Amino acid sequence: FESTNEGVISLEVTQANNEVAMLYQDNGKGLSESHLEKLFDAFFTTKREDGGSGLGTHIIYNLVTQSLSGHIEARSEPYQGLTYSIHFPTGLGA
Repeated sequence: FESTNEGVISLEVTQANNEVAMLYQDNGKGLSESHLEKLFDAFFTTKREDGGSGLGTHIIYNLVTQSLSGHIEARSEPYQGLTYSIHFPTGLGA
């Protein structure tokens, strides 16, 4: 949220047709296309000097795709915030 004085995060969760859908959106500084392409790669970070490990989104990707049998997509443009769309089936472990 370096590009704004008021950071806003919204999270919408819905369930339909045996699927849970989560939509995360923020109004942060966004990502360039080259950074977006690497977002889920292990150890990719733009915040190494601030202590970033580059594992956060990699762990989320693995949890969604492996543990939840779902999929995750990220969309962003510089200074336009970031959006994650996450989908996974209901009834896991049932």
